Amino acid sequence: MAANSCLLILILELVFSLTTVSSSPLTNIIVSRPIAEKISNAVGKLNLSKETKVAFLKQYINVGNYSKDFIELLNTYKTFKDLPISFNAAEIRILTSNTEDSLNLKTLAQLKYYRKGQEIQCAQYVILQYILYGTTRDNIGIFNHVDNMIVMAYKGKFIVFDWLWKLHINLWTPSLYLVAQSLNMDRVECDLEQFRKPLADLVGMCAEHKYTTDIFKLLQDPNHTTSRKIEECHTLNVDKHIHYNYKKPLLPITSHLFFMNFWSQESVLIRPMPYVDIDWDVIKERHNCELRKVYDQFNVKQDWTNDPFRHIKFQQMFIDIFRVKLYCFIWVTLYTNPSVHIISNTVKKLIANLLEISYIEDKTLNQVLTFCDEPNQGQIKEVLKIIVDEVNRILTYLIGHTNKTELVDISKINKVAPSVIRNAIETHLQELEGWYKPKLKGLTLDVLSFFIDGSKNTHLSVFPGN
Repeated sequence: MAANSCLLILILELVFSLTTVSSSPLTNIIVSRPIAEKISNAVGKLNLSKETKVAFLKQYINVGNYSKDFIELLNTYKTFKDLPISFNAAEIRILTSNTEDSLNLKTLAQLKYYRKGQEIQCAQYVILQYILYGTTRDNIGIFNHVDNMIVMAYKGKFIVFDWLWKLHINLWTPSLYLVAQSLNMDRVECDLEQFRKPLADLVGMCAEHKYTTDIFKLLQDPNHTTSRKIEECHTLNVDKHIHYNYKKPLLPITSHLFFMNFWSQESVLIRPMPYVDIDWDVIKERHNCELRKVYDQFNVKQDWTNDPFRHIKFQQMFIDIFRVKLYCFIWVTLYTNPSVHIISNTVKKLIANLLEISYIEDKTLNQVLTFCDEPNQGQIKEVLKIIVDEVNRILTYLIGHTNKTELVDISKINKVAPSVIRNAIETHLQELEGWYKPKLKGLTLDVLSFFIDGSKNTHLSVFPGN
């Protein structure tokens, strides 16, 4: 009986242990990805063209964090590739879970995923070209298709280029300035002309890399079978997209992208953080300077829609300041905690709440979050150094060129009771979360980063398919 009781206790302890780990608010946030050097070595061994290897390494994001229903959606999407790419059960498993498969298999699955993503995007380019050159003047159809392209790219972790963002923003301009105003079709037709040339170039690249047939030639078909095929493909894909997104939240990519809701009020974001000495005055000055530029571009010059990336530093500063505060909170928590092998569930919950707004897939942040989930006394110095280095790196960008290497100081915390410090900083971050979350209307920093990336990487317009 005693033996059975001991066994029961051990089983209960094991169950409790597993439950504690699996229910941690940080466990499911962290993105697992192979080390960059290992990926470089694996790609180097593949029998691929140099062009493909270079593009792959530049676009490599992660393996094991795509949703299964999204992969299955890609498998059923209609495209114009002669032999459409399709994922088998093993590849779906590799792409949607953290598996023990070899790095070579993971790399090949990721490469195939990029190619499938490009196949999908090329089909969308062809359909968009057909809409822009067609006789229809259904601007709502154009808007919906472009919106779908951007949403699909975000969910698939693909790149969206500046011309598509500008097209999208031009199409919803009236909803920004005069909500009740109907679209002026002559103006829309004039504005759309600037997007046709880059789109034609992309369609040509898609055909060159074997993602589509030569649509230009096929469109000359006197029987219009190609036109019917494009229309059929478009209709089927719209239905699939609607079904996939049923009851899923919309992607918040309208006026929230430039934080119009915060222009008239002082931002909690740039208020000094208790017991953390940073040159907040300089940050505030630079932040307000960038805010004025965006405000003037939108309200005075009224040309934000023509060049939404001109003052993209304003959006990047938002991300950077938020992350500095998150890192500093973790830093102070670890520094003042007498039992560093334990981080309270209350602190974990606050970090998780902030991550709902601010999480961006990032190797350094993932290292810190992994440690916070299961702290280890022997790693504390290493993790604190990682945090300090990252905070100083971000601040160097925020504050500008400086000769100082240490741009943050928490030495004041040694003169105050740890509980007082933690309470003050927790209150500050709770206020930050409470202030921004409702005003952001669903906008998270990963969506904002997705928008910022639209100003980059335009040389990777079509992923090499050969």
